[in-house]
Amino acid sequence: MKTKVGREEVARATGVSESTVSRALNDSPRISEEVKSRVKAKAAELGYCPSRPATQFAMGKSYSVGLVVPYYEKILPFTRSYFPSLLDGILLGTMNAGYTVGIVMDNKLGRY
Repeated sequence: MKTKVGREEVARATGVSESTVSRALNDSPRISEEVKSRVKAKAAELGYCPSRPATQFAMGKSYSVGLVVPYYEKILPFTRSYFPSLLDGILLGTMNAGYTVGIVMDNKLGRY
């Protein structure tokens, strides 16, 4: 399995710091055009993949949605006729918008 190439690998390959790589990839005016070009070319060559958590942190958005589903031993929501279609619609809509979905089943829902 191929591992993701991050800022550290691009920095090592270009001989600059990780912060310079970050600034170059984000078109900072503090970095010369020559360094930007060199870093971007090397990043493309190596298959650079930005860190999703770092990007989310910088943007102040997680692009994550939590879905809490009631769970009772006698009533399993996934066996209800409407639930798979509902879940499919939620997943399709959120994933097409670039969100990840976490599903939690809670057997105490409504009892707090």
